[in-house]
Amino acid sequence: MGVCVAELYKDKKRLKSNNQLILILGTLISILTFYSLGYNDTIFTRLIFGFGIALVLLGLVLQNEIKINGLTLPLILLGNASFSIYLIHNPLLSMTQRLARDIGLTWYYSLCFGVVISIFIGFLYHRLYEVPMLRFLHKKIRNQ
Repeated sequence: MGVCVAELYKDKKRLKSNNQLILILGTLISILTFYSLGYNDTIFTRLIFGFGIALVLLGLVLQNEIKINGLTLPLILLGNASFSIYLIHNPLLSMTQRLARDIGLTWYYSLCFGVVISIFIGFLYHRLYEVPMLRFLHKKIRNQ
């Protein structure tokens, strides 16, 4: 779905006028299917949920500037840390879901718990390891 969003983004001039509609449609699809995942967890429901999230992403990317109550900087920081979050989310979700089960969280709360922990730890990994390592490697390459 990410590749599809990237391909659609290439035609952004035509989609630009519909970015609010794309964002609203994606949000509605995501919310509706998120709630249905609790009782109808099929591959089809997961694909529809992913499609909704992809539309949300496309709608946000199509905007030149995201100005929602001063959220520009946090969204940029989240985008910068997104690869680190991607790298560590799978093992972290495995651990957080076991912990959530042990403390008796429901499906929705355990999902939210796992997502928040994954984003937080991924951001820390980005700031404490990835950024310093990239600076080090960039200096090393420049000195050669």
